Order: sequence, then structure tokens, then C-alpha cells
Amino acid sequence: EMKRDDDDGPKASARMQGWLLKRKRRADVARPWTKRYVTLDYDDLELAWYHSKHSAAPSGRIALRSIGNVRLVDRRTHTFVVESSERSLTLRAPAADLADYWLRGIALHVANLKPRRVPWTPSPAVEPSTRLRRRRPWSSSARVAAL
Repeated sequence: EMKRDDDDGPKASARMQGWLLKRKRRADVARPWTKRYVTLDYDDLELAWYHSKHSAAPSGRIALRSIGNVRLVDRRTHTFVVESSERSLTLRAPAADLADYWLRGIALHVANLKPRRVPWTPSPAVEPSTRLRRRRPWSSSARVAAL
């Protein structure tokens, strides 16, 4: 079951929320995946996961500003990775469209946080001797130039 913006959950301000499978850091051979309620909260600027939908505190979180890459790992199993400076988080969605929804949603929110780089070009220095002088139309030099 996937929750969208208007649903209640651990965080009412979460932009995206729903159940995903999270791969354990230390891969347990018996159970490498755990079911977690994941939220993307734009107010707190974090991706967080909870043990249950009703948990008060997240069991883990990643700051959106630290996320460098979000990529699909396995299309068949709907597995994708969120890579940050803090850690690498592997998640699995129950369906391909939900994996795409999360991939696009996280990537979009992260892209909106990145400052847009505008190429800087220095303005040319104007020497005092090259300043343009305004001529008055009634000056004698302007009348002579017009003739």
C-alpha cells in the first residue's frame, strides 16, 4: 500500500510515504530485507524510515542535501539505491510503478535543493579615459559636427 501527500502517517508534512523493503547494512543471510515505512519530508529535508506506520521516531534518516545519486539497481525486483555522503540505502518497492514514483520523487526533491550554477563573467573594467561624454545638442561642437 502506498501513501501519497494527503494521507496520515508518522509525519503529516511528508511529501511521500509508504511501505518499502530496506536492505540491512549487514546482510543477514536468512533475512536481508526488512519492511519499513519510508517518508520523504521536505519540511525537515530528510528521507526517513520507521519500524511501523505509527512509530514516533524514525529508525534511520538521510538528509536530502547529502544525497548525491538515486538509481535503479534491478528493474525486475524494483530495487533502487539512494547514495549519500552519510551512507548508501538500498530499497525495494512492491511494483515497478512505485519504484519509479520513489526514484523520481527523491531525485526531484534533491534537484530542487541544489543551487543552480550560473556562469560568472566579470564585467569589463572601464578606464576613466574611455568614458563616453555626452554632448549637448545645442553645443557649438555638435552643430559643427552636424554640418
